Amino acid sequence: MERGIRQMAKYIKGKTEFVNPYNFIPVGGPISKTDISDMKDEDLISGELVCRVTVKTPLAIPGDVEKREEQKNQKDHNVYKAFRYMDSGNVVIPGSTIRGMIRSEYETITNSCFRTTNGDEYLTSRANVSNGARSRAFKPALLIKENNQWELYEAERIPLVMNGIGYKDINGNSYVRFEYGYDEERKEFYVKDQNNEPLYYGDKVIFNGGGPGHEKITKKGTFTAWKNSVNKLYKADENADGKLGYLYIGEPISSKHAESVFKKGDELKGVKEKEILKAIHSLETVIRMYRDKAINRNLYDSAKDKNQDEKNNKKRFKNEHYGYPGYDRAKRNNIIPVWYDDVSYANKKLVLSMASIGRFSYLKNMSEITKEHTGCNSRKELCPACALFGMIGKNEESKGSNLRFTDAFLCKDEGTTKNVLLKELGAPRPSYLQFYSEGGKSYNEKDAVIRGRKYYWHIPKAAENAEIYKDKTATNRNSTMELINTGNEFQFSVYYDSITEDQLRVLKYVLSLEDDKHMHKLGHGKPLGLGSVKIQILDDRRKVNDLNMDNYCINKQRIDNNSIKDIKFIDTKALEKFNTITNFDEVRNMEVRYPFVSIIQEYSREKDNLKENVLASHQWFSHNEDKLPDITSNKKKTLNQYEVCEITDKDKVKKKNDNKNGYWDNNRGNSNASRVKNKNGHRY
Repeated sequence: MERGIRQMAKYIKGKTEFVNPYNFIPVGGPISKTDISDMKDEDLISGELVCRVTVKTPLAIPGDVEKREEQKNQKDHNVYKAFRYMDSGNVVIPGSTIRGMIRSEYETITNSCFRTTNGDEYLTSRANVSNGARSRAFKPALLIKENNQWELYEAERIPLVMNGIGYKDINGNSYVRFEYGYDEERKEFYVKDQNNEPLYYGDKVIFNGGGPGHEKITKKGTFTAWKNSVNKLYKADENADGKLGYLYIGEPISSKHAESVFKKGDELKGVKEKEILKAIHSLETVIRMYRDKAINRNLYDSAKDKNQDEKNNKKRFKNEHYGYPGYDRAKRNNIIPVWYDDVSYANKKLVLSMASIGRFSYLKNMSEITKEHTGCNSRKELCPACALFGMIGKNEESKGSNLRFTDAFLCKDEGTTKNVLLKELGAPRPSYLQFYSEGGKSYNEKDAVIRGRKYYWHIPKAAENAEIYKDKTATNRNSTMELINTGNEFQFSVYYDSITEDQLRVLKYVLSLEDDKHMHKLGHGKPLGLGSVKIQILDDRRKVNDLNMDNYCINKQRIDNNSIKDIKFIDTKALEKFNTITNFDEVRNMEVRYPFVSIIQEYSREKDNLKENVLASHQWFSHNEDKLPDITSNKKKTLNQYEVCEITDKDKVKKKNDNKNGYWDNNRGNSNASRVKNKNGHRY
């Protein structure tokens, strides 16, 4: 029976202008390092700054989860209370929350290190096959260790169609279908050969590639997706006719059609072994990330798995990740089926991945792309922020903090608003180079660096209009929170001990900012307009002769912009941009939101018939080449919106009605319409 027809979509440039919720303050030149042993005690001061926090837009400081609401997809929607002590009494802003915000801002205007960034870490991305000249999937290859040296070989990929989730047979033109098994001891999936024997990732196999191939038909034309497919498969030690290859098994997600055999081709030359070793190291960085439960929320947990069919030794696919468990064994056996980026290889840079459209690691580490601004680790070479706030170093090189932030207690109660359903927040997209990389360059390019430190614009309208941050439907991707209302006031103290006058001047500037129009962003939901707060210094109480805290105020007045520019560790360029993005009124009359796609008005009636994922926010990034304007540029308000439009009826793909004619939608949410036919011309 024919199902409802899904409309396909194309993306066109809209005329809507908006401000992206965040922008970047560029990283400065070399850090001004300090040896704290050179500081003289007689030049140091101690005391207390008494401060007040005034909430200017609703503030989200989540505490305990009040309840979890089960969604249809069996993941939870969390409902949070505002932070309180012992789940009772008035709301409180933890001192650690304020400290983290102030340290980040102090780091920015003093050109300090990225304290939480490890210089040996690597940014990762996913192969981009969505749009334009950048579009390319990775190509199959074999890493083979010969004479104690790794070499890279081209490979031909021949698919093995998997049983139950593979393509449908047409008019008797059948695929040989292979089955998965799961080895509980190895914690690995395997493929069963014709003798029902298990074959694992990287195993040497004998195969015949005489099975049918297929083509894809898109709006841009027809292209060959597979030339053929595997119709015989045995262990390499079997006495069978066929070709020699190596088995590739990826992550067995529910929508996967096929695994692969890689047939060895010619050696790829031109990249030195040290570059191959660096590429392997980067590849293993990605694998470690996949295996880290703190990073990969879809990592398979055998202790929680209740969906195993013990009788048939099959696992039901739940789109979980297994962390490529066969990689380590394949490496020990000196043959690793991988995928490589041929464009990077042509430029003498080898980039490897575990999948054709998989995640890969850039070859430059964080130290290189942050201009050597990763965390300090020596007391003799401290950036301005680490010299004041402290740092955890190596080999007893840690430095204690000279500051202590107390919790902020309520002093003016304007109440809270419970059960506010917040809009879904966008995830960081460091792989979108137009926003996150200076000049939009790939991080593998020689002079490429990250754009800078990320900051969010203020959205004053959020103080009066809750629709700016509220959503209508609860999912596992958004949350419900108790918000601290605008007008609430809190009081806290910052105790400083043995610091210089310059350090205190900069600290006071960061706390109170340039003037009453400049504010901080605190807590959760910053992109939605939440968390704009103003801090005022009420008292500066100095300790006299190391005995008592004096009760009179010293330098209570605000420290302005001009009075700190002469301090040697101030980055004046960063200070200028910092003052722009902390200005509460800077984008008051503009629409501030994440990029997204929408339906042009005349097709709004067709919304329910559009394919899944058509309106997802990532589509904007996939189809847009615009760069994020500079933070102080007059063009900072001009990011264009993409809209989605219906395709005409002749391009609709219908569900196949019988085995002789008719078609069905085979796109599974892909915005590029495609139909498939086998090599004899049958579309399916």
